This record gives sequence, structure tokens and C-alpha cells, in this order.
Amino acid sequence: LVEDWEKEASYFEHESPEGAMDMLTERSNRLAEETFKDWWAFAWSLVSKYRGMMIVHNDSAIGTEWQRYPAWWLESLDVGYTTWTKKGPYHGVPDMPKAIELSAVVDPSGLGSTATNAVPILVALLAVLGAYVLGRSHGHDLGARSDGDCYVSVA
Repeated sequence: LVEDWEKEASYFEHESPEGAMDMLTERSNRLAEETFKDWWAFAWSLVSKYRGMMIVHNDSAIGTEWQRYPAWWLESLDVGYTTWTKKGPYHGVPDMPKAIELSAVVDPSGLGSTATNAVPILVALLAVLGAYVLGRSHGHDLGARSDGDCYVSVA
């Protein structure tokens, strides 16, 4: 499609380069707008077909069917529906036999070890400190070269 447009534009681009560019711009903008509208129409068709745990095939009285989750998925430890407690679901348990043995060892708070959390904080603090020292040094150098005015132009 675009190759055809460019071929059409090449016929008169030497006489009117702006006209050729305008033609290509108008056609590409129109294509983008049509594609955008088509994608929104497709998105809303999916919403209307698969909403409310129903699959809508047509507008008749028997044109819908219930959408059910498969039992294997509902009973999976990875999904967590069967392991919910009053505090909510516990996510992140691998769906394998060893997971039940390891779940007693895993920290349910999700905070992890203090050393693991301290490393990113330490790196961030060192980066901030380094930026401060470099900025202060740069400002000091600019101040030493100025005529004593407290404001220094950076440009």
C-alpha cells in the first residue's frame, strides 16, 4: 500500500515536492485514523462478546453460554484459589510437589532478608552522595572563576 503511494508520488515529486509530501501525509494520516478506529471497534467487540462471565454469540434468548474456568486451573497452587486464607491469596507458590514443603520456609510477608533489601538502598544512597559531591565541586570551581558574584550563569 505504502509502496503504491510512493510510486504515485514519484510521478510529480520533481514538479511539486510539497504536493507529493502532502499527498503522502494525508493518506498515511487517513490510514492511521482508520486503523485506530478499527482497533477500538475490535476491542469493544471483545468486551461485548466476553463480558460478565458469558460468551455472547448472538442476541437471541439462547445465544449465550457460561464461561467457566477449567478445574485444573482453579485447583492450581500457582493460581491460589484453593489456598486462600482470611488475609487473602498467597501468590508465588510454584505448582510442584516441593512447593508444599518449601512454603513453610518462605517468608509470607514478602519482605525478604534485610541484606537483600539493603543492597539497592545502599547503591541509591551512594549514587546520591556521589552526585552531591560532584555538584558541589563543580559549583566551587565555577565560584572560584567568577568575579565574586554569588550567581553564576550555567550557559
